[in-house]
Amino acid sequence: MVKISKTLNDSLRGPFDTFAEKLNKRLEEVEKKVEKELEEKGKLSDGLKKEHDFYKTGRIKPNCVNPGCDKDVAWRNRKYWSMKSECNSCMKARKENNFIVEDGVKHIVNRENEKLGITIHKKSYCENHDSQLGFKCPVNKEEWPDYIESLDLDHIDGNHHHNHPINVRTICKLCHGRNSREEKHWDSTKPSGMSLD
Repeated sequence: MVKISKTLNDSLRGPFDTFAEKLNKRLEEVEKKVEKELEEKGKLSDGLKKEHDFYKTGRIKPNCVNPGCDKDVAWRNRKYWSMKSECNSCMKARKENNFIVEDGVKHIVNRENEKLGITIHKKSYCENHDSQLGFKCPVNKEEWPDYIESLDLDHIDGNHHHNHPINVRTICKLCHGRNSREEKHWDSTKPSGMSLD
C-alpha cells in the first residue's frame, strides 16, 4: 500500500469507490508496464519512470472534464507530470467530429451515431469574449485560420487537478497566456504545484 496524498481529485467518478482504490489500481497497472518494459528493453524510459514515481508518491490523475466520462485524463508529458483536461477517447472524438449537437450541447456518438452519454465541455469560442477576465479577447475568430485549434481548457483556480467542469473554461491561447501570467498560474510553488524531486 502507498501513503495517500490529500491533494488532487475533487471528485471520484467511475468504477472506484475510494481514492485509495483508484490509486492502488493505477499503481498496479503502471507496475505491469514497468515490468514489461524492463523485460523487453532492459531499462525504463524517463516518461515511464516519472509515471511510476507519480503513482508511488500517492497521486492520481483527475477524471476527464467531460460530463459522463469517468476515464483518467491523458498525459501531456509524463516526464513532467503534465496532463491534459480530457481523456484520449474524448479528445479523439472531439477532434474527429464524432458528436452530434442538440440544443447547443455536443454529445459524443459511436459509429452508429448513438449517443454515449458523454458531452463535450470544450466550447468552440473563447469564453473571454465578454471580458470576464478583466480584458477583452483580442481575437476575431473570423479572421484566424484554424481558430478552433487555438482554444485551450483553462482551470479557473489554476489547479489542474480540480478538473470539474465548473472549474474549467475554454479560452484562446492569447487570453490563456495573459491570464496565467496575471494570476501566477505558472508558479510551481503554488499550493497545487507539484515537485518532481
